[in-house]
Amino acid sequence: MADCAQRREHEGAVDTALALGRLCGDEGLYRRLLREFRHSAPAFLDGIGRRLAEGDRVTARQEAHNLKSFAGNVGATRLQLATGQLEALLAQDGGTEPAAFALAEVGRQMLATLEAFAGMDLDPPAEPAGPARSGESAAVLLTALLAAVSEDDTSALDIADRLAAMLGERGPATPMNHIRECLRRYDFTGARTVAEQAADELASACRSG
Repeated sequence: MADCAQRREHEGAVDTALALGRLCGDEGLYRRLLREFRHSAPAFLDGIGRRLAEGDRVTARQEAHNLKSFAGNVGATRLQLATGQLEALLAQDGGTEPAAFALAEVGRQMLATLEAFAGMDLDPPAEPAGPARSGESAAVLLTALLAAVSEDDTSALDIADRLAAMLGERGPATPMNHIRECLRRYDFTGARTVAEQAADELASACRSG
């Protein structure tokens, strides 16, 4: 009975249709996000725990927010809800015990999510690498990148990689590299700050293509 209940919990941990809907049905991008999630998400949990042990609720809250956004983008709805509850608790001036209980629930939902992903085919499709997809322009990609970053959408990393490849040598390497580095850490706040500071430079490079 316990095994059956656990299987039902794992099966309900991920809403693949919801995630694909947010990604406009891009299964390749979804597989990439799932691989990144499986590799990186446990480190988020460890980081939140360390920040709480250090008494740094501000940073713990930011990391919880990033994990919540990441979970939402891969369709991990229960993990997203649990992490959102933790984020809300960390915004309050409460004691450590409620946050510790909330973190434990995040850990439980993280395990269920990873178990659900374990049965999925995450191998990337055979697809030749290219600087851009048909019909894309640098200006369109820049607009999409700024929108994705502002919404803490993990598809921003894929968009940033494609924009950097399209701009090539004429692109502003330093801000693009910084944006991509931030996104690989799922630091959307940092990526948004760099993008805003370099907006004119990026726009100029896109127009010159």
